Amino acid sequence: MFQKGYGYSTINSARAALSSVNDTGSEPLVCRFMRGLFNLRPARPRYSSIWDVSIVLNYLRRLVPAANLSLHMLSAKLVTLLALVTTMPGTSCPGHRVYASLRDTLSPHAGVTKDTLARWLKIILKPVQTYTCEAVSDLGRRVGSTLTAKFAFIVSDSVEVESTPDTINLCYNNNDQARVTCRISKDNVNPGPTFSFSSDGLKFDSSRVGTVSKDGNYYQGQFSLSPGAGGEYQVTCRVTHTVLNTWQDKGTIITYRKPPPATPRITVGKDSYQGVRPSNIVTLTEGYSGDVTCRVQGGYPDARNTQLKCGQLVDTGAGHTAVLSFTADQLTRELNGAVCTCTSQHGSRCYSNKETQLTLNVLCKYISCEQC
Repeated sequence: MFQKGYGYSTINSARAALSSVNDTGSEPLVCRFMRGLFNLRPARPRYSSIWDVSIVLNYLRRLVPAANLSLHMLSAKLVTLLALVTTMPGTSCPGHRVYASLRDTLSPHAGVTKDTLARWLKIILKPVQTYTCEAVSDLGRRVGSTLTAKFAFIVSDSVEVESTPDTINLCYNNNDQARVTCRISKDNVNPGPTFSFSSDGLKFDSSRVGTVSKDGNYYQGQFSLSPGAGGEYQVTCRVTHTVLNTWQDKGTIITYRKPPPATPRITVGKDSYQGVRPSNIVTLTEGYSGDVTCRVQGGYPDARNTQLKCGQLVDTGAGHTAVLSFTADQLTRELNGAVCTCTSQHGSRCYSNKETQLTLNVLCKYISCEQC
């Protein structure tokens, strides 16, 4: 949950639910983690901005007389007044019965939904107000100035983040660049915000003004990530309101899968072998008891389905290691010249052609060759 960008309140709720089942949530290590999480991602207020209600009320006072208002504007004024004296529409508040009795101003005049109420509220809360002051001089000339005012706001939890792609395979010198796009709808913020990004969750780069999306509906900022090393990287976008000086953070996880840098390693005793080479020969005596181990090192994530095959003997490990344990009656002269082959798979699909081969030179344990 932490890697997915959830905050303190959400993770603490999950811990409380876990504590109702067992004592895991009260373990000292969990408590230390929660204290650190609170410092790193403190709980934020539900609403990111506070605005002066009197501005809206003064505007509503000017919407008179009611007989001169359109049904649409009159409905918007009513919904705004109800929203100010009750909780938000669509909840189980005392004013909910009033909202339920409203009808759409358009045919067939069905019951309104949350989206309809939200649109009516925006008519009142988001107008571009123009104020003009004029004066007439003694010579009869008209002079004046015009001021255009807008409401500053940002809706909580309205930032969207996506990465293209969200998983990249680092192999064959392919393009390892991921592009992260952070956006917020124009309906959810005014004026346009600034954007900054962090690839470690701690240090953010310089804020810059966002651009407008092609469809004209969003403010957005972009960030490119090209780490070169395998792993999971959390990119966090911070959208900052330029007037209210508040911000919202939203993160996404980008996975870079990098194959192991070398071929599998076969180990017999203290000797190790890699690759396909004529010199990869191990000399053993018939009746030898011991392990032949194949291990794949490095890469992200770990290699899987590692297989070691020596003649008819085969072992397949679920992870990055496979082991064949020879007993005295298994290593016979019949395996002389047999080739042990080790292969493995990786999530990047860039490791299928990597293998190591080792030839077994099995000596007779008797002095006289006729006894072999």
